Amino acid sequence: WWEKYRIAVVSYRKNVKDKWDEKIFKEKDVVVAGKKQKMKIAEKKIKIEGLELREIRKLSKSGKQTAIYTTNYVLSAEELAGKMFSRWSQENYFKYMMRDYDIDHLIEYAHTPLDKNIEVVNLSYRNCTKILEKTRAKLKSKRAEFMKLCDDTLDDDLEKNVKQIEKKARLHEEIEDLKILEQDQFLERKKHKQHITIDEMPEPEQYTKLDTEKKLFTELIKMIAFRAETSVVNLLSEHYTKCFIEGRVLVKEIINSDADLIPDYKNNTLTIRLHSLSTPRANKAVQKICKTLNETKTIYPTTNLKLILKSVLC
Repeated sequence: WWEKYRIAVVSYRKNVKDKWDEKIFKEKDVVVAGKKQKMKIAEKKIKIEGLELREIRKLSKSGKQTAIYTTNYVLSAEELAGKMFSRWSQENYFKYMMRDYDIDHLIEYAHTPLDKNIEVVNLSYRNCTKILEKTRAKLKSKRAEFMKLCDDTLDDDLEKNVKQIEKKARLHEEIEDLKILEQDQFLERKKHKQHITIDEMPEPEQYTKLDTEKKLFTELIKMIAFRAETSVVNLLSEHYTKCFIEGRVLVKEIINSDADLIPDYKNNTLTIRLHSLSTPRANKAVQKICKTLNETKTIYPTTNLKLILKSVLC
């Protein structure tokens, strides 16, 4: 049952070299990141080391082909392509949030203890391993040098080989010393357990973790702010061709601009009057956003005041 219904995207390759005939690609509706778009798609069954896979390819306008390999035989090619290419929007989201909202930024240095029963790698064992590996690498290098010297002087005369014999003797002595050192270090490492619990570690070295409660709360607020920004950006799609880029720039300008707050307790309204923005085009877009938002008749939280948004130009 699991083999039949599991979803497992095995691999993803961009700009494959073995091109398929463009005639087999059919234009289909694909939902990427919640938006429907036209995409040319083709599909074939292939075998890799006896494993049968579906290979789904997307043909771009430039002629480049992007391949997806999957063992999922339930979802359609359009659904799989949509889910796969939606990853790009997720990557863009995290890039934008890290740059503009400082998501995943360290909020505080407070820390909390970990469960004392968690097993971790013993630092003493790890340090002994590093020292042992360095000795073994040096021993391997000396042995290779010794063997090369023996091969190079195999056919030389005895008189010519006198200096090389001294060098061989010196190398052999170094090798023997390293072998003894390696054995001592190996025995030293055996004195330490490879894994220990946190409770068995020396108290100053015991692991802790950063306190996450404040960080999670802060990042939740940042994500809510991003969703609010995105909602306003979507209202600008009629006015900006490159809405994702230009729209977000405008929303940031709105957020950073000055505004007048005018409460009217007699009529139970709170007017927010935005000051003029940098361009007439931006002011025009803001007027239309205000009109759309005013139609929602939103009440300001914890009050009975209805929000009214307007620009100083209207």
